[in-house]
Amino acid sequence: MKTIDINWLRKILTTVEKLQRTTNSKSKDCRCEKEIFICRYFKFLENKYFKIKIKNRVYFAVFPKSTTTVSSCLKDDYKYNSYGIKFHLGYTDFEYQVSFRDEQLNVIQLILHWNDIIEIKYKEITAEEYFNVVKMFLFEEKLELI
Repeated sequence: MKTIDINWLRKILTTVEKLQRTTNSKSKDCRCEKEIFICRYFKFLENKYFKIKIKNRVYFAVFPKSTTTVSSCLKDDYKYNSYGIKFHLGYTDFEYQVSFRDEQLNVIQLILHWNDIIEIKYKEITAEEYFNVVKMFLFEEKLELI
């Protein structure tokens, strides 16, 4: 399994640190610039399948595109897309929310600090490999019903 390239992560973190926690007044998007950047940057994860180890737990994961509609009394409703990684609005620039569907098709949402992220190990797998694992869990549940 591979580890995440720390130099690549530092480049992303450097960019995020330069962005503001305020919204762009010219945009109807009410999210902070850091969150917008992260959601757009990780678009490459859309519908990719991974065997991933986070905090000593192994998951078979898929990162689907999710669309969120935000209602605001000040502006019109707007939608934005997310691809599994979001900036976590905490006290630092070092926490991110990672969400994906696991091998049991449950939605997993983890808030990870930089120290946890650099420890992630992963291997990209095919859709067929992912669904073979999913089928094992679905079949197991049917056996319990009998």
